[in-house]
Amino acid sequence: MRLNRILTVLALAVFSFSAMNCEHEQQETSQTKQREMKASVDQQVDQLLSQLTLDEKLSMISGYKVYKVAGVPRLGIPEIKMTDGPIGTRNDGKSTAYPGDICLAASWDTELAHEFGVSQGRDGRARADHVILGPAMNIYRIPIDGRNSEYMGEDPFLTGTMASHEIQGIQSQGVVSTVKHYAANNQEEHRMTVSANVDERTLREIYLRGFQIAITQGHPWAVMCAYNKINDVYCSANRWLLTDVLKDEWDFPGLVMSDWGAVHDTLGPANAGLDIEMPGQEWFTPAKLKPLIDSGKISMPTIDDKIRRILRVEVSMGFINSDRKDASIPLDDPSSRATALKMAEEGIVLLKNRDGLLPLDTAKVKTVAVVGPNAEPAITGCGGSSYVDPYNPVSTLAGIQNEIGADRVEYVPASEKSQIDAVIAHSMYEPLDPNTQGIKAEYFANRDLSGSPVLIRQMKKIDQKWGRRRPPAANLPSNDFSARFTAKIRPPTDGTYLFSLSSHEGSRLFINGEQVIDMWSSHGNQQENVHRELKGGKVYDIRVDFFSNWPSCSVQFGWGPALPLIDEQAAEKIAKADAAVLCVGFNPQFESEGFDRTYALPQDQEKLIQKVEALNPHTIVVVNCGGNVAMANWIDNAAGLIQAWYPGEEGGRALAEIIFGKVNPSGKLPATFEKKWEDSPGYANYPGKNDEVSYKEGVFVGYRWFDAKGIVPRYPFGFGLSYTSFALSDLKIKHVKGHENELILSANVKNTGDRIGSDVIQFYVGQDQPTLPTPPRKLAGFARVELLPGQKKTVQFHVDASTLAYWHPNTKQWSTDSGGYHVWVGESSRDLPLTAPVEWR
Repeated sequence: MRLNRILTVLALAVFSFSAMNCEHEQQETSQTKQREMKASVDQQVDQLLSQLTLDEKLSMISGYKVYKVAGVPRLGIPEIKMTDGPIGTRNDGKSTAYPGDICLAASWDTELAHEFGVSQGRDGRARADHVILGPAMNIYRIPIDGRNSEYMGEDPFLTGTMASHEIQGIQSQGVVSTVKHYAANNQEEHRMTVSANVDERTLREIYLRGFQIAITQGHPWAVMCAYNKINDVYCSANRWLLTDVLKDEWDFPGLVMSDWGAVHDTLGPANAGLDIEMPGQEWFTPAKLKPLIDSGKISMPTIDDKIRRILRVEVSMGFINSDRKDASIPLDDPSSRATALKMAEEGIVLLKNRDGLLPLDTAKVKTVAVVGPNAEPAITGCGGSSYVDPYNPVSTLAGIQNEIGADRVEYVPASEKSQIDAVIAHSMYEPLDPNTQGIKAEYFANRDLSGSPVLIRQMKKIDQKWGRRRPPAANLPSNDFSARFTAKIRPPTDGTYLFSLSSHEGSRLFINGEQVIDMWSSHGNQQENVHRELKGGKVYDIRVDFFSNWPSCSVQFGWGPALPLIDEQAAEKIAKADAAVLCVGFNPQFESEGFDRTYALPQDQEKLIQKVEALNPHTIVVVNCGGNVAMANWIDNAAGLIQAWYPGEEGGRALAEIIFGKVNPSGKLPATFEKKWEDSPGYANYPGKNDEVSYKEGVFVGYRWFDAKGIVPRYPFGFGLSYTSFALSDLKIKHVKGHENELILSANVKNTGDRIGSDVIQFYVGQDQPTLPTPPRKLAGFARVELLPGQKKTVQFHVDASTLAYWHPNTKQWSTDSGGYHVWVGESSRDLPLTAPVEWR
């Protein structure tokens, strides 16, 4: 099974000529069986379709109860129950929380991707789910995208390959896999309205290519369209995207659903190829559809095609007259937890290991200081619809304590959040006037604090959180209002005081009329802190402004005496420890669906890192995030750096295993980590203006950009350290017998160290004199290889016309030029020791 799965992926396989011939025979047999099955399915679908009334048909193309699609009980057609993915089933209470998909991509392990899919499918069957809304597979274009952790990196070949195996795993359990968000959903900023303006070549080669691989090789039964527009047309109403490319060109037989709330009218999406509106009951309703059908603007064959696709999925997956719940699978499935652990073990990336500090020797290390806000509790996933509530998550602190014993661990929370919570709770305010105590809150029915307030309140603290459909007052819109909070403070003594402002949406702080914090833009959870020297007994005016552009929003403010993150006692513990494991990064509040995060680490974490590095030269920084972060101010003094991503419920255990050497790290970056945000290919074209963002970098995304521009990244695509070493040699090229323009590349990889370890061998190809502006090279294959010390293996890659193809904007088709090419084999996009020329006829 392993060989068969790998052989289905272009340029990935490790194979022999006899295996290729066997595979061709198996494919012919499989194709015959598939034709027979299709005929049988079509017959059942036609039979069911002929018995449906118009009202029943229309009830099936609009969701209800948020995550369900109606069935027709009299015909045995069940309602379809969906659950959020892509990193665990999250809509039925607690479930296994797997690492983010970017962590899976960092494993470069296609077998693990299939295993992950199987585990998700089992979790779904245990909860009677028909459809899992995953995998998510948009391209990592910018490091600050709020959903990067749900995606699989910057390269479409890696993304499509990993996703295709995950899809097969999910659907092997009788649960539908949904690839999303189709397409070009590469930022959360203004995601509901922004137009991604992209030329067709860039779309084809970068932003659609991963979907194409996943759909044609993984064969998912469902696709979810994105919120955004492409070239000024909403994805949900884009006929070229949904019908011309997806359904006709790629021959996709399944159903297309909208993202939740991504539909904006009835006629356009209905005729464009959208099959189901989710969550429904707004645009694809009988009241809106029937007049359009009666007038001929929407034809009955169009409606029937939607129903046919839905029925085709249900018949093919065995949903008709069937109970999806498998009571034999436990809700807290040990096999799922084991998969979550393996994903974290293989996907966590070791980026720096000065003087071989890691792994720490348990026989020599007496104490380890575990420091930082992300050490405890466990940081399992980012926020939003992918967040899963786990059963028993293991924090980094708990993982290290379990590994070496709690008596050898010094825990220093160093969490500014706990200070800020205390500051908010204990902030004291002077009377504004004889009749107004504490804080005066004025609310305006607009975003710019203009006109007269429609509501005035008094409050004791600024700690406001408004959920969807819960504005401050009934006469205020839930996503279009502003507020001004005014107060007076009197510090008791001379000294340094902390002022902390946190908000989801725009906010700013003024002290005595001077603006000291400016977050006056639409954003997700952000927090800024300032320190000011104040005179005891003096009264200071405080003003906090806030505006909302989102149904769920919040603002918190507090002030109080500044306290050190690390007091003298904690500093002494850190300094005396044999090593310090410093856990920083983001969490579900600060990195989430719905907004893009900051490039800098949140709160005052950079200062914390610098303080700990000064106290202990053996500081190992562990970062939780979905993409790169600013490192310039602290990376040089870090002894170790571990990119932990969002590692799921077993992340703390996996980190401890890696830190102490039970597991040899093998993760490789699926995205380029730039030295500074300004180096990113998307920097100059983000977030756009007037709801328009132009992808002017074109096909030069990720490592393609860095290679073409000659920019040195901090850590290149495909990079990751190991506790052992590997050597590549003997690159050979052979023609496939009987196929003059098909080649087999082979190379040897040897473990030259003293530990068992896994390496990821990467194959790149580039044209010597390209017809169009083209990156120097692109990833065309990869193979994960596990080797014992001293062991050597041969890896092979297949090269054919599709490996070399590019999208020609004039001919509107994939093209392959004859002439000179080069191939490279190595361990990252910047470490390619083996290279050879190839002539293509």
